[in-house]
Amino acid sequence: MGNYIFLISLPRSGSTMLQKALNNHPQIKTTSEPWMLLPLLYGDPISNFSINKKCVFNGKSASHAIKHSLLELYDSEILLKSSLIRVYKDLYNTDQNITKYFLDKTPRYYLIIDEIKKYFPHSKIVILLRNPLDILNSILSTWVKNNHHFLAFYKIDLFQGLDCLIEQINVESKSVYFIRYEQLINNPENEIKALTDFLHIEFNKNMLDLSNKTIWKLGDQKNINIKNSIDNLNKHSWLNYLSTKNWKIMKNYLEYIGEDKFNKLGYDFEAAMDSLDSIQPSLLRRIITPSLNYYTSKFSEILLPITTYKRNFLDRIRKNE
Repeated sequence: MGNYIFLISLPRSGSTMLQKALNNHPQIKTTSEPWMLLPLLYGDPISNFSINKKCVFNGKSASHAIKHSLLELYDSEILLKSSLIRVYKDLYNTDQNITKYFLDKTPRYYLIIDEIKKYFPHSKIVILLRNPLDILNSILSTWVKNNHHFLAFYKIDLFQGLDCLIEQINVESKSVYFIRYEQLINNPENEIKALTDFLHIEFNKNMLDLSNKTIWKLGDQKNINIKNSIDNLNKHSWLNYLSTKNWKIMKNYLEYIGEDKFNKLGYDFEAAMDSLDSIQPSLLRRIITPSLNYYTSKFSEILLPITTYKRNFLDRIRKNE
């Protein structure tokens, strides 16, 4: 049985770029974003188990039967999770004669870092950090665009996910390695070398070459496939092209994070706040513009089906033009 690397981050942190670099190493095997461990380790795996109700053999009845049979077989959640983990290991087994590691890059594993440590005690956990304001800016420009109610989709990442990563900064662990996006794009060779030292594998120059256009279903496939190498073109991009609406959202997010947590991540709270204050819109615009709390509220979640349908409808019209 091979070993495992878990690459964990918030979305829009450069994790697909780092995954492609690691994938170029002959001793690392990977695939898209498995997400496999979330239903197995987050909360109660039995409650997480469900089958499409519309499937031919009656998914509702199948889900009900499987849940009850598991409850009868396993009177301990730990025993059940251990058994499910064996299924995961069989699916992603790596032949150590060929590869040393299987790399599982699933950003939302931030929800189960402690469980990964418990059930994969010999694994390596790589946590990729990026300035939260750059992450929010990338979410706004890439996924949200002009429909700010879509921010409700990423509420878990912006709030709970960020707090989960900050919690790990305070925990000493030989199995966890932190790497910052800004340092990675400024000094890719040094940062990748340091990471391979942590993984106990030899640095390979091919890891700096992103020209191999591996096609994965998940992750940033549009932007990353344009790049042939790791570059620093997106550094501090959150300062560019801030509309009044995005300015207020950025300001609200920075205020939510607060000085202590922002600085703990390795970024300068006071400098970020000064940068925002230097380009603030008029008082009237700031008053009438909706807040981040509004766009991540229950009301926005209720509007999501409508806004999603509207976006899909407009996309179809544009494609037919």
